[in-house]
Amino acid sequence: MTPPERPVGADGIHEVPLPLEVHTAEELETYIDNVAQGAGLDLAARAIGSTSTRMRRLLARDPEWWSKLEAAMEQGREHYADRLRATARVVALRTEHDQVIPRILEVELATHVPGYEHLRRDRRTVAHEGHVTHGVNVSIDPALLDALPLEQLEKAREALATLAEVVDGEAVELPPQGQLGP
Repeated sequence: MTPPERPVGADGIHEVPLPLEVHTAEELETYIDNVAQGAGLDLAARAIGSTSTRMRRLLARDPEWWSKLEAAMEQGREHYADRLRATARVVALRTEHDQVIPRILEVELATHVPGYEHLRRDRRTVAHEGHVTHGVNVSIDPALLDALPLEQLEKAREALATLAEVVDGEAVELPPQGQLGP
């Protein structure tokens, strides 16, 4: 992330002030520390009563503060990934085999930690091998599927199985119960 070339604000007229003209050194250090702890630019800025855009513009005016922010962002990414791994371990150890791991933890791991890409769900494409003679398009909001309990998903699967039992006079094989997808 390179600092913007222009020290002019969003209005294109007024200069962006220097960081210490708007915040105290303690507030700026708090911001940098929060970013380094993995809070993210937005949450760290909110903690000192600002926004991430305003903070980036301010710190871009001062090379020393800008370099501190860049170092804190890198440290924050690593720290957050470590916290996610640790949380995943704790959840795995405390969760019974039949309990569901919170989806938000899976999303955060897949998004922020290398090696957890397998947890990503690609809802844009579907691979199909074989010949389709009949088709039905059903538009379902993915958030709805994520929110449904497993019991309701199984009921939906059974209803679809009933509709698809016979195609061209042949029975259709469906995956075993409990294997709805990736």
